[in-house]
Amino acid sequence: MQPQRYQEYFDIVDPISAVGFKAPPQVIYCGPSNKSVDAVAKYMLQILELKIIRVYGDLREQAEFPIPNKRKHLKSSTDDEDEELKAVSLHHVIRRDPCPFASQLQEYENSFKADREKGVRTSEKEVEDYRKLIGEAENWALQSTGVQIILCTCAVAGSPRIMKSCNNIQQCIVDECGMCLEPESLVPITCSRARQVVLIGDHKQLQPIIQDNLAMTLGLNVSMFERLSKRAKMLELQYRMQKDICKFPSNYFYDGKLKTDPSVPTRDLQLQSFWPTNVPMAFCHVEGEEESSAIKTAQSNEQSKSNEKEVRKVVHVARNLVYKHDVQASDVVILSPYREQRSKIIAVLQGVLRCKDILVTTIAKSQGSEWNYVILSLVRSLKKDELYPEPSLHWLREHLGFLTDEYLMNVGLTRARKRPLYHW
Repeated sequence: MQPQRYQEYFDIVDPISAVGFKAPPQVIYCGPSNKSVDAVAKYMLQILELKIIRVYGDLREQAEFPIPNKRKHLKSSTDDEDEELKAVSLHHVIRRDPCPFASQLQEYENSFKADREKGVRTSEKEVEDYRKLIGEAENWALQSTGVQIILCTCAVAGSPRIMKSCNNIQQCIVDECGMCLEPESLVPITCSRARQVVLIGDHKQLQPIIQDNLAMTLGLNVSMFERLSKRAKMLELQYRMQKDICKFPSNYFYDGKLKTDPSVPTRDLQLQSFWPTNVPMAFCHVEGEEESSAIKTAQSNEQSKSNEKEVRKVVHVARNLVYKHDVQASDVVILSPYREQRSKIIAVLQGVLRCKDILVTTIAKSQGSEWNYVILSLVRSLKKDELYPEPSLHWLREHLGFLTDEYLMNVGLTRARKRPLYHW
């Protein structure tokens, strides 16, 4: 949706006659991260009958429209903001037509810019008036434009702008609830005052991240969704993976209940000559050598690991898919649990012309996404004579690290539509 179509998108109510106005019946959709919420917002934009608004936190808004007199400007977080979503993002909606407050906001912001250029401090009264005007504009956008669905993170659902303006929420949906801390899930449930609450998630995939051992011992690592999972209804039909890919996750994680819809293709003729087996998944044994990154960088954790031999094997497979079998780079993803391995694979792919656009990311960041072809680089490697036939839990954690996390492995194993290729 383009911004110029905005005026046709909302049902406009006169802000003067809307004083004390109650919002129309609305649904609030929440998720644990901006990425997860943005993905759903983009799908909803395709449904023209829906009137949605995407509400971000103060960090996103103030990176673009800074509040004067702050000691330090907030670090910009707009680099990954989707241009398409600007048409329905609250902080953009209130700054353009037909918002009746847009021109006043523009005047304030031009004045603030002039003050910054002159090195003059803006008066506190002017800043206070500006904040009040933003509040009025947000109230107009949320209550008086016919918005049906509000999309935000769980944390933002507890913000004053939502609690004040969204006073007629009929349903609260918390998606990816298995990843949310229980207090995180409670924010939209309690603050929205919704008549109905829907929790959506998979407690067999990524869990809440807890770093404090005491908090974990006391149960904070158990999400609300997992705690209530025995009362949940399982959606047993999946439309992504081929039947043979689905078989192991179904049996191991879901008691054999996960089934594949007949509409999912069962054969991939494109790779028949390349694929080493009759089933759509293959395991490549690579006897490499693990390396730990010694320096903490923006790309990897201090103790992150990599495997150079596996890097070369992964790139070799990616080149074959793209050059010999005409697979589009956008149809391939390379996943690894280790950020250092990711960084090294990206560096090598930059020298391969048609493979530059292949996405390389961590398994954790891939949750909720899917690709035709998945190359999974697991990094860890030991010589045969160093293996224990009956390893202890301590040994497994020391030598396998992330690979002992069944939830993470379930995510990695279920991203491929057609063919997953595992390297270890």
